[in-house]
Amino acid sequence: DYLKKQSAAATDAPVTQVASHHAANLTTIVAPYLGIQRALSADLVAGVRDRARTIALEAAKLGAGGTSIGTAADAVQQAGDLEAARASFGRLGDAILRYARAERASLGAGVKVAYCPMTRQYWLQEGDTVRNPFFGSRMSDCGRIASEIPTLTY
Repeated sequence: DYLKKQSAAATDAPVTQVASHHAANLTTIVAPYLGIQRALSADLVAGVRDRARTIALEAAKLGAGGTSIGTAADAVQQAGDLEAARASFGRLGDAILRYARAERASLGAGVKVAYCPMTRQYWLQEGDTVRNPFFGSRMSDCGRIASEIPTLTY
């Protein structure tokens, strides 16, 4: 209850500030997500299903708030090829970003939000060099680093 009250009182706190006990669990979701991002940006699917399974298990620990992350991770597990993995990966990133913004959760040290204007998709990555998971090696540098966690309305 104390954390909920403090969280409600901190409405002007930065988006990346940790404001609930769930936030610590987000790093256990972001780490395997980043592995998927690196694989897709290199046009690979190796390890994607296992990492998505890990994300789904960790999302279940978040309770009702993690349901959309778990559902999106399940879709990544079911993807049959690279293009399907990329499509479901976009939904997974959106679910993580929505959760992070709603819970004011930290994404982790060095984790950046990137945006591709051609696909109109956000993703998470490490570092400042854009590595687009939606185009992979065809256009790995398509995009830009965003200054904050976006408000996703769709």
